Amino acid sequence: MSSVMQGSRSISQGSDNLAQRTEHQAASLEETAAAIAELTSSFRTTSEGARGVVKSMVESDAYNGKYVSPNQYESELNVAAHYCTTGPEIWRQTNGEIDYFFAGIGTGGTISGVGQYLKEKNPNVKIIGVEPATRHHSLSGLKRITGLPDEHFPKILDRNLLDDLISVTDEEAYKAGIEVARTEGIMVGPTTGALLHAARQFDNTMGKAVLISADNAAKYVSTYAKYLEI
Repeated sequence: MSSVMQGSRSISQGSDNLAQRTEHQAASLEETAAAIAELTSSFRTTSEGARGVVKSMVESDAYNGKYVSPNQYESELNVAAHYCTTGPEIWRQTNGEIDYFFAGIGTGGTISGVGQYLKEKNPNVKIIGVEPATRHHSLSGLKRITGLPDEHFPKILDRNLLDDLISVTDEEAYKAGIEVARTEGIMVGPTTGALLHAARQFDNTMGKAVLISADNAAKYVSTYAKYLEI
């Protein structure tokens, strides 16, 4: 009898502990929900995509300065990095014998920094930008700037440096990437394929062209699959 009574007290005590834990968890969930609601209300409505989300997190009072962003889309240091490093590297490796430079339009940092450096060395070097042919595309990192509103235009892109702008479709980019893999054994991503296609289409039969290969094929195996022809 004694053991039964002790067991009953244990069960009763366990039930009390369970109830306390449940109440604590419910209170924690309410606090979390309130915090999420506060953060959500602090986000601005934006059409800037990822940039808008980052901007909201950095500027939101709800985060109390917890986050910072180097902001490669607007930082002049992005341009300066390519002016001080990538541009001189290309100039050295070509011994100054370069007639065309191709780069994809993303943040605008690479083509602006390199373009400025090369133009200072030789004003006759042609700077060619490459963009997707449509607004909705599968060329990660590239931005179509044709017809883009000024509010969404890459702020650090120096338009005055561009001698030409070439639009490339997804199919053209992916097929160019597949071709270089089969002929050269180099696994490049679709943005590199876009630059290869643009360079081939451009009227640069006389002279030396340099392009930036900014990605590899590792992340795009599944998207490459639909463009493969057995």
